[in-house]
This record gives sequence, C-alpha cells and structure tokens, in this order.
Amino acid sequence: MVGIVPRPGTAQDASYPDRPIRLVVPFPAGGATDVVVRLLGERMSQSLGQTIIVENRTGAAGTVGAAAVARSRSDGYTILAGSLGSNLIAPLLMREPPFNPLTDFEFISTIGTTPTALLVRADGPINSVDDLLAILRREPGRQSYSSAGIGSPMHLSGVLLGIASRTEAVHVPYRGEAPAVTDMIAGQVLFCFSPSSSAVGYVRGGRVRALAVASRQRVEGLPGVPTMAEAGLPEVEAYTWQGLFAPRGTPRAVVERLNRALRAAADDPAVRARASEIGVPVAGSTPEEFRAEMEADLRKWSGVIQTAGIEKQ
Repeated sequence: MVGIVPRPGTAQDASYPDRPIRLVVPFPAGGATDVVVRLLGERMSQSLGQTIIVENRTGAAGTVGAAAVARSRSDGYTILAGSLGSNLIAPLLMREPPFNPLTDFEFISTIGTTPTALLVRADGPINSVDDLLAILRREPGRQSYSSAGIGSPMHLSGVLLGIASRTEAVHVPYRGEAPAVTDMIAGQVLFCFSPSSSAVGYVRGGRVRALAVASRQRVEGLPGVPTMAEAGLPEVEAYTWQGLFAPRGTPRAVVERLNRALRAAADDPAVRARASEIGVPVAGSTPEEFRAEMEADLRKWSGVIQTAGIEKQ
C-alpha cells in the first residue's frame, strides 16, 4: 500500500484548539452515520470550546475523504470520521490504495459499532435462517443476494454466510444500500444483509423480515431477532463501525484531547438517546483499543477477501 508522508504539525499542545476544527465525513449528508457524527461533533464543540465544521467529502467508497485527511497537516485541525468501509475494506480492494489503513492515521476513538442483519421479504415463505439455507442447498448457485457494492459490509456478510454454511449464492452489487434492499423486496434477489440500524426501519415498515443479526448479542431495535450464533452459525459475525482519525504524526496530547471530547459526547445521555433512536449506538474507546480492533479486522477481512477470491479493482 502507498504510504503518505504527512506535513509537519504545528499544534501547540497547551493552546489546542485555538480555532475551528474541520471534521471530514466521507459519506453523503443526511444518512444515519452523518447525522450521528454531526450530533457528536456538536457536543464535542462544547467540550473543546471551538466550533467543529462538518464537511462531507465523498467518492471512491469513502477513500477520497479519508485520503484528503491523511494528507492534511498533522495539527489536529483536520480530522476524519471514517468507517470499516472507507478506512479498511476499500483500500484492501484497491490495486493502488491512496493510504495505508494502519500507518497513515492516528487512532482517536471508536464512534459506534453496528452489526449487519440478514433480511428477506416479509411476505415470502422464509421465516428462519434454516429456511433460507434449505433453499440455497437445494438450488446451489441459482439464488442471489444484493449488496451496496463489491466489498461493502453487505457483500462481505453474504460471503461469510456462504463460507460458514457451505452454500453458494450469486452476489449482485448495487450502487448503494437502498436500491439493494428495494430490489430484494421486489423479488429480484432472494436475500440481503443490511446494517441493523437500517434494518430496524425496514422491518418496522412491514415489508422486510429480519432472520438474524450478525453480532454476539441481540440488537435493541430488533429484540425478537436471534443472533447468527443462536441460528447455528457463530462464524457469521459482521460489524460495520465508525471511528475518529487524525493524520499520522498528530501530537499525542492533541489525540488525547480529542479522545476525551469524543468519549464525553458519546457518554452524554441526550446524545446516546438520540443516536439510539436513529439506530446507531455510540460508544467511545481508547486509541489503543481502536487500533487493536482495526488490526483484528484487517486480519479477518483480508482472509475473507482472499478466500472469496474478490479481485482488486
């Protein structure tokens, strides 16, 4: 992977921050993650005593915004709200990634972690994971599932399901989550995975049935839905996460200041309640915990991508 040499930082630890901070979000405005990031940013502004300006900079599965931050001055005034997709999966699938996920950033804190959920049409005959697997085993390679694109958490969750259950289904990538779910509802594909934060809304709408969540515990918004482990497939565990990053070389004191502000925001009862309503539970971490999680995910998803034979673009 291509490394990025950061520009020298200029932050004075004692006075930081003494001007507004730019928070780059590599996802479109208006989505659940964007809303939660803005919510946290507003609360962080109060702790830091400076305005946090959120800038949506999308493109190339989130790597455009992430790369822009990696190239920024390491002074704490440009930071990134990245994700599993933008900061890890997308670079893994690029022949010439614009940054190294582990070495071109300082890890500040996790923002939140959301598992994926296995979805089918609510008016169809599939009522359980066993029902779905019975069809896939009866018709190997003849059924399909949709995703938000190659390498998306929706796609890789489907890959994990196939590996763990020894079944085969055709992957149909779409340009985003919404059309992928819409075509599943319309019967163009048999099933799909979706972030559980989105699945809650789909299920409440009455047109989608959630069969299981790919997490260790059940999801608050889907209390009656079992985990994949409860359905007999503990290997199918897939989360999408969001986290706060700074360019490599950002002073440790600045990273710690941002970490304290983020964790205070994530612990604020009003913020937690609003984030829960949106379906994106928030939880901070130490920089070390965040890095360890990233390293574990890098090992896991590198292996899944290699096993599935997903080609780099």
